[in-house]
Amino acid sequence: MLKLCFYLLVLLVPGSLHAQTQPADDHLTAEITTLSGQIINGHISRETADSVFISDEDGRPFLVLRSTIMTINYTRHRWSDFGEFGLTIGTPAMFNVVAGYFGRRAGVRFSGLYLGGISGFQLGIPINITRSENTSQDISLLLATTMTHQQIEHDFYGIGPAYELNSAGFYLELGFLFGELKPAIQIGYVHAFR
Repeated sequence: MLKLCFYLLVLLVPGSLHAQTQPADDHLTAEITTLSGQIINGHISRETADSVFISDEDGRPFLVLRSTIMTINYTRHRWSDFGEFGLTIGTPAMFNVVAGYFGRRAGVRFSGLYLGGISGFQLGIPINITRSENTSQDISLLLATTMTHQQIEHDFYGIGPAYELNSAGFYLELGFLFGELKPAIQIGYVHAFR
């Protein structure tokens, strides 16, 4: 299982790093109104002294000459202050419900589930490394516990670091929990509402 997660990490991380073409914090968008009354909303890829390169909401590229522009209203969209929700398999409870909330640089994520004879709960404090429209990478501090309900006692609890990747909903977490030195591994689908 650990080897499989390592191979997934080796395959996915370089691709997700390459896919990040947008700035880490902001993505410049604008509404351009031309002298003829045309309104173009979209993402600005480049501006020069005499033109603006913009892709509309359908992804169609436009070159707009500044001499034809009446107004440009800029908006900075930060990929921050968003929630997330999903399902994963792995630690702490084998099947986990994941819910989190992110600010500009950091967030909080809860995962776990009650499964009759055993339950698990994990709290993560992720710190963002990189973020684009579809991909984010975080380093997280984890605090996890599992409980066997027949004994009404904690079988394991630990704290440790983890690497987390969310690429278009695909979620991967790899880390270690110190206490009994156990791996922290989750893989599944977590939707980011941004």
